[in-house]
Amino acid sequence: VERGSVRRHRVEGYWRDMGRPSAYLQGHRDLVADPDQVFATEHLVVRSSHRDLPPALVTSTGRASDALLSPGCRVAGTVERSVLGPGVVVEEGATVVDSVLFDEVHVAAGASISTAIVDEGVQVGADARVGEPGPDELEDEHIVLVGRQSTIGEGVELAPGARLDPGTTA
Repeated sequence: VERGSVRRHRVEGYWRDMGRPSAYLQGHRDLVADPDQVFATEHLVVRSSHRDLPPALVTSTGRASDALLSPGCRVAGTVERSVLGPGVVVEEGATVVDSVLFDEVHVAAGASISTAIVDEGVQVGADARVGEPGPDELEDEHIVLVGRQSTIGEGVELAPGARLDPGTTA
């Protein structure tokens, strides 16, 4: 803009400002509900870099519904209406609902995550409770945000709207 050289490229179809936690989670809700709506522009290709990981695995004890699982995910618990990044592990008896988990998040047995955005490298201890189901119309105070490399201890409960800075131990 300062040099006077600005161009635009009009993209038809899905567009969302993802600058607020509620908008970010809603964008992922839209993606899970109807991927074709979000990626409907055939001439535009979505490209990203990725590590060479095995395909996602849902074990015999696991269940994933309305979910997008990245390579390297291992689901032995339950995942619903969520997006999981590469290398996420959801142990048997754990649940992830209406959430976005970034790379290498580990959810231990019996833990539950609901209506949350969890950054990379987070460890969620056994029987921990992160958030609770949120309404259809989200507000930022409904969503739990967990910063990268944080640790949520065994049995710890984080209420809706909780915020953990990166590297926090709770």
